[in-house]
Amino acid sequence: MPNEELVLKWRDALTSVVFELFENTQIHARFGYDRRTLKADVIRAILVRTVVVQTGGNPVLQKKLGAAVECLEISVVDSGVGFFGSKHKRALLASDSLAEEWTCLRECLDKHSEEAQHLPEGDPRGIGLYEVLRALHFLRGAIQVRSGRTKAYRSFFTGDHQIQMESRESRTRPGMPKVRMLDFDNPVRPSPTENTEVKGVAIRTLVPLGWL
Repeated sequence: MPNEELVLKWRDALTSVVFELFENTQIHARFGYDRRTLKADVIRAILVRTVVVQTGGNPVLQKKLGAAVECLEISVVDSGVGFFGSKHKRALLASDSLAEEWTCLRECLDKHSEEAQHLPEGDPRGIGLYEVLRALHFLRGAIQVRSGRTKAYRSFFTGDHQIQMESRESRTRPGMPKVRMLDFDNPVRPSPTENTEVKGVAIRTLVPLGWL
């Protein structure tokens, strides 16, 4: 039987994942480029279900897939302006480089100390999607993000490659994940793969069950 302290930490980490995903779509998907509320027909949805997977990331990085793992999937989808539009307050153009869009996605996963001043009065504010990364690191889970032309992931599944981590001597995030994502289609490329552009953002998280 798992000890009570571990169960509480697992519960708190899972709560952080759910809260930050809800908050992200609440803050970013409701507003247009001009920061005005979008029409009521904007799509925002959440999916919670159990699934069976063999890896939390891309199997390209694995020589052999491990055993199937039962997971809790928590996903959010919206048809808002996306990460790029939320940052630059305009639509993505064909002339915008994929590298710039990839950088924007990574920045949106970090903490947003300046975000509160742009929010309508009364809106809550967490510490950003980086908290999801940190919680998934503890939960040994994974995240997949689709926005604009990018498709990225980060996995902390047992057996998946644990890369892009802060050192134990780091003054800010010792032993925690760096704000990095891997290309879902080809994680060994030095640059992201270009996908067909989609509207809004889709974030899928996977939390393995049964390891407590």
